[in-house]
Amino acid sequence: MKKAIIFVLIALFILSIWHISLGKSESTPQITNQMGIPTGLTTFWNTNKEQFDREFNRELKECDPTLKYAPQRYDIVVFNPKVSQVAWNVSSDGGSELEKTYLIYQYIAENFDYKVYENWRNTTEILESKNGDCADQSILLVSMLKNIGIDAYVIQGDIDKSDHAWVAARVDGSWIQIDPTAKNFWAVEECLQNESCPNKEVYTAIQGIFNDGASLRCTRS
Repeated sequence: MKKAIIFVLIALFILSIWHISLGKSESTPQITNQMGIPTGLTTFWNTNKEQFDREFNRELKECDPTLKYAPQRYDIVVFNPKVSQVAWNVSSDGGSELEKTYLIYQYIAENFDYKVYENWRNTTEILESKNGDCADQSILLVSMLKNIGIDAYVIQGDIDKSDHAWVAARVDGSWIQIDPTAKNFWAVEECLQNESCPNKEVYTAIQGIFNDGASLRCTRS
């Protein structure tokens, strides 16, 4: 009798372990490496990058170079040993420009708290404080991407006087828009393809773009 009870208890224990592991496998997204690069990242990019690039280039037609716009471009610090070291360390496991871009985005999204500042801050200040608003985190993302050789710009948007900033990066020869304050790498691009996205007006109200070497002022027709 005791042996039968022990056998039943063991069987129930094994079943419970199997059920827990099954539940974890269903709720945990698959990854391609220990850094957490999602499965399908490259496939999604290769399928959609021409459209993403075409749509952003259409936006750029409304923009003209000007030295009078965005003095904040001087806040983008590229040639800084600490910034460079972090950028290369964070992206080192990436096998492509897309993966390196994702890893830097992931580093900022997971390690920097959202905090609003009244004044613009430079890359070094943002990196040291480990927090910042949309402009701060965009400046940091652009700075780190340019450190590893990926061209990138801060985008300034304005809708109903509600400013927002995000990033445009030229990855593998095509433009991709990234919001470092969003928890989804594809948040901007997916929103632009969705007519019911509540943030679509924000992401299409581009006032200008800038990095440490150039600035463009954009007008809406």
